[in-house]
Amino acid sequence: MKRIFKVLLVLLAFFSLGGVSRAQDHIWTSYTPSNPDANGSGGAVGLGVQFSSDVAGTITAVRFYKSPANTGTHTGTLWSSTGTVLATGTFANETAAGWQQLNFATPVSIQAGTTYTASYHTTVDHYSADLNFTWPVYNAPLHGLAGTYVYGSGDAVPTSVWMGANYAVDVVFTPAPTSTPTPTPSPSSTCSCTASVSLSWLPATGAASYNVYRGTAASGPYSLLGSATQPGYTDNTVISGASYFYEISVAGLETYLALPVAVTIP
Repeated sequence: MKRIFKVLLVLLAFFSLGGVSRAQDHIWTSYTPSNPDANGSGGAVGLGVQFSSDVAGTITAVRFYKSPANTGTHTGTLWSSTGTVLATGTFANETAAGWQQLNFATPVSIQAGTTYTASYHTTVDHYSADLNFTWPVYNAPLHGLAGTYVYGSGDAVPTSVWMGANYAVDVVFTPAPTSTPTPTPSPSSTCSCTASVSLSWLPATGAASYNVYRGTAASGPYSLLGSATQPGYTDNTVISGASYFYEISVAGLETYLALPVAVTIP
């Protein structure tokens, strides 16, 4: 007898080939600073935003809005509430102006209801600053609490505030999974069985093929299991008594179509 467990991977939003890899949140969704070049004195300064989240999850990147005069090397940092560096890096492949993004090498876990600071450092001082900004702001689940700054080499967390300024700094946040479905097969008193897991998902617009990844924990690591040209795949290599986690991506872009789904084989 063969037991087949069917799992439907439901997309959290509409995805196409240019979409985000998972459901992600920002403090600012369509914000463009009205004063993108507020200062030109040439001093080194760190600009930041204090923020918190309603739910736990991970910070995968920090962003800032760049003016054409804000040249040179920029670094980005995520700080704890006590000023400890949680992640840092150097922005690469910047454009001449607009939003720039630094993806951290390893996502950083944050807790709900805790204040953190995301910042970037510039050596030329041509930063964005909208004064008398209305704080706090709320873009569920993220709360933007205050714009902060610190002058110097960039090795200190920005904590100073001035005239309610918003320095156009943002984060990329991925909420932690809240639950994972566990199919319950019909019980059998005696069974000499093999098992398989049948996966299906909603198609991504323009996708030519998909990659199927499997792991034994929600946090990974995940290994490539196989590929499919249609939105479905059957895993015939599962073992009774084991638990598996699956992720589906658009081949070539590694654009993930859903949060990991868990399956326990009885």
